[in-house]
Amino acid sequence: MLIGEFAKLSGLSRDTIRFYEKIGLIATTETRRGANRYKHYDHSLLDRMELIRKAKLLGFTLTEIGKLIRDWESNRLSSKEKHAIISDQLRVIDERLSEILKVRRYLEEKLLLSGRFASDRFSTAC
Repeated sequence: MLIGEFAKLSGLSRDTIRFYEKIGLIATTETRRGANRYKHYDHSLLDRMELIRKAKLLGFTLTEIGKLIRDWESNRLSSKEKHAIISDQLRVIDERLSEILKVRRYLEEKLLLSGRFASDRFSTAC
């Protein structure tokens, strides 16, 4: 598919896609029609885009993502190493979820307190 369709399906801008291609996170095939060159994006790259998006949410840099993808796909990592990477990331997710729940409880407490103060002010004004 061409970049416009790929951008639409991936939810990324053309500039982001071109940047990912430039730094080696994705690869395309190229065809020529007359003087024009067209880059084709394989449908399987949509999975790669989702992987990149999720890795970025976990705090990976694009450099780290690129290295991990290259190592993973070139079979430089043993099954044990792959398992360790996934396990480590699951721990990171669990830690973040725990922190998010702490923030949620804090905000809920503040909301309850602010509701009490508002009702106190309202009842004394009557």
